[in-house]
Amino acid sequence: MIDLYLVFDNINDLNKLEEIINDKNFYLHYLDVNNHYDRSKAFKFKGEWSARQNPFILLEEKGKVLKAYYSETGENAVNQFIKDYAKNYNS
Repeated sequence: MIDLYLVFDNINDLNKLEEIINDKNFYLHYLDVNNHYDRSKAFKFKGEWSARQNPFILLEEKGKVLKAYYSETGENAVNQFIKDYAKNYNS
């Protein structure tokens, strides 16, 4: 089971991921920057990875980081993950 951590500020990013991840290989954890209770956790989590923009995605399996998707690259992290998911995880 792969843990997928998402930090977002647009609910559409969460909705896209939920549509794509319909198998049992991923467990989705998320933090909404707009939610008062998630905000400080989200900034702390992103800070550990030097991520500034939203959304941010981290894949982890058994405590080992597999990959991180940053929106700082110029492409939305959710879109990056969806492309990667189609190639590597959707079998």
